[in-house]
Amino acid sequence: MIMYFSCNNRGYYVWQKSHQSKLIRFDLRTKDFHTASIRSKVLLSTYYRLKRESLKIQDIREYLIAERDRYIEHEVHVQAAHLIPWGRSDTGSISPQPSVLRQQGHKISAVAEEWYEDMSGDWRPLTFKGNKAAADFFISWYGDKDIESVNKLTVTKFKKALATKYPSEMSRQSMFKKVTALFNFATDKRDYLPKNPFGGMGYRKPKNLRTKYPVPLKLHQEALMKIEHESSLWWLLQILYESPQII
Repeated sequence: MIMYFSCNNRGYYVWQKSHQSKLIRFDLRTKDFHTASIRSKVLLSTYYRLKRESLKIQDIREYLIAERDRYIEHEVHVQAAHLIPWGRSDTGSISPQPSVLRQQGHKISAVAEEWYEDMSGDWRPLTFKGNKAAADFFISWYGDKDIESVNKLTVTKFKKALATKYPSEMSRQSMFKKVTALFNFATDKRDYLPKNPFGGMGYRKPKNLRTKYPVPLKLHQEALMKIEHESSLWWLLQILYESPQII
């Protein structure tokens, strides 16, 4: 089997895979060959699954890095499970079962309600209306599932849904930022998520479809000739012509 990893000059193993003539490459966070080999296979399996989704290379890379981090966390749990004294005291008492310790998930709609309440003193009515509309759209698209189930692949698919609904990139970015703010709240103010899956997934340099074109001097002069010289309208046209950025 081809090994999709190599060792860099610092002794760390690096995963790398060619995708559409471009290279996806990042650190495997280990200097151990065996560990690097296992992590590489996990990432390769995930890569083949993502490849079928026809995603952009940057989205694939970000999801693979998140998958690497999840697998490293899994390794820690597996190693901890083999520590024999863990879970028992000298008196033989047994610690609570994992099913008891496991926290319940948080529905997106419930988190949104907490968000609205927390920000009620800072938002104007129109701000609340816009943020609620964005949260409702995300819930209607994804379903009212546990907020913990949302990952970067979900975010990538959500961007595609926004592209279908909104022809304007500015509108898509506006909705995306509002939903990102909801997940920021869940991450920073409630600790429901270890990391915001919307982080680093935003739009780059959105284009405003309202393209502005300069008014030709000849057209401006013709307009001035049709109104009273130095009237209020005459001066207004002069100001707008000299300062097109305020239009």
